Amino acid sequence: MENTIVAIATATGESGIGIVRLSGEKSIDIVKNFLSLMIKRNR
Repeated sequence: MENTIVAIATATGESGIGIVRLSGEKSIDIVKNFLSLMIKRNR
């Protein structure tokens, strides 16, 4: 799969959890970048 797709998978409305679907070649890179930003922000 050449395209990387990100989509909100949580139903519309209020929720305690948010789910995002991610697929494609660059998925791992996107998750690594996101998590490294979250770790830096929390330090």
